[in-house]
Amino acid sequence: MLIAYLGITRLVVQAGVFYLTTPVVSQAMTMMTFGTSAISPTGLAALGMSYGFFSDVQSIFMPSAAHATRLHDAMRMSRRGLCLAIALALLIGFVAAIVYVIVMAYEQGASNFNSWFFRVSSGAGVRSFEDAMSKIKTPADFHAQKLGFFGIGAAAMTVLTFMQYRFPWWPLHPVGLAISAIWMVRNQAPAIFVAWAAKSLIMRFGGIELYRKAAPFFIGLIAGYFLGVGLSFLVDVAFFPGNGHPILHG
Repeated sequence: MLIAYLGITRLVVQAGVFYLTTPVVSQAMTMMTFGTSAISPTGLAALGMSYGFFSDVQSIFMPSAAHATRLHDAMRMSRRGLCLAIALALLIGFVAAIVYVIVMAYEQGASNFNSWFFRVSSGAGVRSFEDAMSKIKTPADFHAQKLGFFGIGAAAMTVLTFMQYRFPWWPLHPVGLAISAIWMVRNQAPAIFVAWAAKSLIMRFGGIELYRKAAPFFIGLIAGYFLGVGLSFLVDVAFFPGNGHPILHG
């Protein structure tokens, strides 16, 4: 799990891709490496329970903490004061989120949240227990084929990393291989290529001066998106109380 946290944080900080998850969760990697036949039923049940705090890895705290350390360089605040502010915000947000979800679940029913986490028959909680039960009933050996593909990916990543650090002209970044199999990256791919094309054209025909002049426009696009989401939320609260409209994050 720590490797996944560090990996996602490194990708977010280095590549600027703000919406990521892991291609495979740690529980599946463990079972694939050792095989479920080598893990006791108690261990498989414990792995199933661990999905509660490590499964759909999209909202971890570590990337935000890494950004906070970078912001500290531009802020007139002591390191201790910044750490205390982050800890206080984390505590308040954590408690408020838990209380809000529990209260809403009792008032409206968690199955009405329109979220796959709380579905009665196919939600995250049900699936984690069903997965653990199926692994206990039908144990399997380690997956040699999947581990083989894992080794091929590791070798390709090593080659790409070496080429990037050794040859400045090398065009393929190893981050692309690491995140290419993630579904939300596929959703972001058109926007990423549009941004890349815009930056390339601006730098080619206008240079760094035009790039700096155009930066506020693209920042405005991002701010406009958040403004639109905020206005949609206010409209839902005012005209569609209790219903609203889901917005796909990312």
